[in-house]
Amino acid sequence: MSAEPNQSKTGPSTAERALLKRPDLVLRVGFVGNCKLPEDPDEKIHASLSEIFRIMAHRLAAISPSLEEPPFPPNLPIAMFEFFSEKFPRLHLVSGLAEGADALAADLFLDLKEKSKGEPVTQHSQSAVIGFPYAAYRDSRPPAHQREFDRLAQDCTHVLELDGPARPYPNADKKKDHQLDKDRRARAYRAQTELILRNSDILVAVADRSKDALAGGTLEAVRSAQGFRLPVVFVELITASKDSETKDTSATQTVLVLKAVKPTFIQPDETLEGALSADYHVEGVTESIKKKIEEWIGILVAGPAISLLRKHEGVEEPGVSSNSKVHLKKQLDYLNEYFYRREVPEVMMKKGKEDRRPSWQERFWKYFGERIEKIGPSLIGAAESVKEWGWAWKRLTIELGPDAKNRLAEFDALRRKERDRIARLSHGGSEPTPSPERANSGNSHESNRRILSNEDDRKKRLKEFEIPGVKKWRDRATALSYHYAGLYRGTIVAIYLLSVIAVALAGVSLLVLGGQGGLGDFRAAAGLHPSPTVAGAPPPSPEMGGSHGESHHSGHQNGPHLPALLVLAFLKIGCVLGILWLTTLGNSRRWNDRAINYRYLAERLRVMHIFPRLGSFQPPAAGVSQSASRAMDQGIFDWLFDAIVRSAPVKCWMVARPKSGSGSGVTIVKPTPEIAAELATLFLVDAQIDYHKGNHAKMHLMHEALEAAGKLFNIAVVAIVALDIGLIAFKLTHPPDAVAGALQTISAWLIFLAGLLPAVVAAIHGVRYQSECQRLSDRSLMMARLLDTHGDRLDNLRHLIDQHLTNPADDPGSWTAEVLHATEACARDLIEEAAEWTVLYSKEINEP
Repeated sequence: MSAEPNQSKTGPSTAERALLKRPDLVLRVGFVGNCKLPEDPDEKIHASLSEIFRIMAHRLAAISPSLEEPPFPPNLPIAMFEFFSEKFPRLHLVSGLAEGADALAADLFLDLKEKSKGEPVTQHSQSAVIGFPYAAYRDSRPPAHQREFDRLAQDCTHVLELDGPARPYPNADKKKDHQLDKDRRARAYRAQTELILRNSDILVAVADRSKDALAGGTLEAVRSAQGFRLPVVFVELITASKDSETKDTSATQTVLVLKAVKPTFIQPDETLEGALSADYHVEGVTESIKKKIEEWIGILVAGPAISLLRKHEGVEEPGVSSNSKVHLKKQLDYLNEYFYRREVPEVMMKKGKEDRRPSWQERFWKYFGERIEKIGPSLIGAAESVKEWGWAWKRLTIELGPDAKNRLAEFDALRRKERDRIARLSHGGSEPTPSPERANSGNSHESNRRILSNEDDRKKRLKEFEIPGVKKWRDRATALSYHYAGLYRGTIVAIYLLSVIAVALAGVSLLVLGGQGGLGDFRAAAGLHPSPTVAGAPPPSPEMGGSHGESHHSGHQNGPHLPALLVLAFLKIGCVLGILWLTTLGNSRRWNDRAINYRYLAERLRVMHIFPRLGSFQPPAAGVSQSASRAMDQGIFDWLFDAIVRSAPVKCWMVARPKSGSGSGVTIVKPTPEIAAELATLFLVDAQIDYHKGNHAKMHLMHEALEAAGKLFNIAVVAIVALDIGLIAFKLTHPPDAVAGALQTISAWLIFLAGLLPAVVAAIHGVRYQSECQRLSDRSLMMARLLDTHGDRLDNLRHLIDQHLTNPADDPGSWTAEVLHATEACARDLIEEAAEWTVLYSKEINEP
């Protein structure tokens, strides 16, 4: 059967309709193994590895959407959809190309690659990670292996060359090496192991546990993989010793002979010893191991929750609950939107280029924020002026009370602190201050901060190292996040504004019902109590609504106002329906969830401007958000992110250079820890500190301004009610008729305002609470402080690297791993902060 890529028979293919290039289906297999293998006359190791790789290749072919009829039907029915490209799946091996098990696996992959050329159901490729410069690493291998090393290296798509010592064995004799040389080798081999893990999705390890564990060796790699939460296929070698005569002399030597091969599948939450004890007496690749490998490939490549059958088949998969189907449809909807919906967000042509067109809710939220920033300090100042009376009264009571001297000192200190806070808010908000150590240090990080303090300079510097492939994916996620965040926040403000308008319209209707605005007519029309007669005024005539002409008054007086009342009624019901429509629309389309989830994807993609320069293609993921049900949706974005990272060639992520001389034709990729540390400082620390400082100031100002506005309106309500009481008391003194009529009109409007302003206060506090101003402000403040500590760590590393570059005699080397760990810690906090939004922030739009 000839395998052909699946093409749509109706209309353009999915690839032509996609906004972004869809990821290829790739599985990366990390490999570690003993350099010295026992004698294996029956080739049991070769047979076991062949079977393991065959299972993986067949499983990828079964999942892939590239074939109309996969030749290897899946045992577990995981069906894929159109979000992978139509290319054939690829199984990629990552090893160290050392002698022994590495060479055996690499040679086996080379054979599989040759065999699959005629029938490319699953493609095969490989790459290598070496802890030393290429020539030094090659020369450190046994002479008998060097030619094999060259052959296998030329088959690699690239060789990742780390910054270990230029001479692994400077004295050509391990026993004569100094301790520093041993430490350098240990650091280099451990760095090599860590980078193999960070370029893998599943690890295959071949080892004899009876041998001593070495630094960066196979057993250490297996335990590191468990800490890194990678599944492991551990191929244990059971050996026995035997005596063998040498060829040149009659003397005998002891050699190891392979007795059995016992593969075991170790899940991420299992221990090595516990997994091995379960099937210790079983040899070969059993059906149980095969099923576990297939299951984990489905989890890694297809996603743990994506198990619906192909949509075009219209067949339901057995064993999938209705709740799971709803959840899966939500996840598929995210992918459909991300890849195919060109109208979300809407685009427009601006200066000959496509640009995002903001919705009216986004523009409304932007306008609201700008107004708050402009008038916020004035509102806070006004509220503070009112509070001055309270401060003065409190100080007076302290002066008259006991222990006045000590209590006044505490009061004055508190007052100064409050005045300083108000002063900061009046100038745009407060900012977190760096730690004293960093503020006074002369390290390179602070120098860069001074040099690149201008935002344009920083953007220009970062653009030099921007990876175009990452930018396209991240820009799409960022645009969608901003779009839905604007929809959500703008809708909240619009809903509360509509509620205030509805209350205002109701008050205006009552005023219209009150005829000429008289207080008595107004209250009578409102049904509060009978219309009073003002003392000294003539009794109302029948034409003006006397008792014997009440019905005539009702028809004559209200008749001319019926059209106005009808219009007001329609406007009120329009406001209510608008509130219901916006609330239902925002909640049913999950605007806030979408904004949070796309921000999570954008943050995950942000770090991919840094990690490829360290040779890492397995950046940390967030784990703290799993305590919320909404966090399940982020699983689809983890899958998408992993699929993007797996499928992109290394040349798309970092600059590769062909290696000349020995190993000619081999593509060498060399991480740059110094540049990566600088970029991490600028891109992950400095830029994010600036963002969080600005966001803290903006959100804190908005919170304080809204709170101040609420207080001022509350004071206004109290003042209005007090004024109304004063007017009522004044009318009891029997003022002249002209004055009494004016007072009645004023009282009517005061009552209208007394009913409207509490609604305004409620709306202000509703916007303040539901927009999460204070919580966002506090989170940004803490993130800025946390990022500052990561900046300290990166500063220290850069300082150490600079020191050792000037004094190479004491340089331990392998700084890539050190910078990688520091960058991972910073990236993990950034990603978890984005993931925690799922837990901490409001899920739905509440009706006022």
